[in-house]
Amino acid sequence: MKEILRNNASLLLTLFCLSCLSSCDAPQTKNHNFTLTQTGQVGCYGTAGDTLSHLKAGDDFYGQHADYKKGVPLFYTDNGDGSITDRLSGLTRSQNQSENGMRWEEAKQYCENLRLAGHEDWRLPTLKEL
Repeated sequence: MKEILRNNASLLLTLFCLSCLSSCDAPQTKNHNFTLTQTGQVGCYGTAGDTLSHLKAGDDFYGQHADYKKGVPLFYTDNGDGSITDRLSGLTRSQNQSENGMRWEEAKQYCENLRLAGHEDWRLPTLKEL
């Protein structure tokens, strides 16, 4: 019984965290239609990094993005000012991404202080934008 309660508590906590993440600092919009874009992922991999091919539904490791290859091809414009614009979503990002990880608050502060491409209103992407 304790195991069942522990598993349910874990699930509820996970759902709560995902719910919080999906609304953190996200601009409120009424339009919930999003264009699914291709990621360019063409290979499927096993746990040891080995390349897998010809996977079918029901196979171990089936369901990786490369199994589907759905969505609209990526379409970016280099703005020539250190930023790139995703022509499908209209979102703009910095060309130079940090190679060092940051905690949420550090990343938020970084965006708030960022002055790039003539803009001072940078923010973290929402969960769906990611």
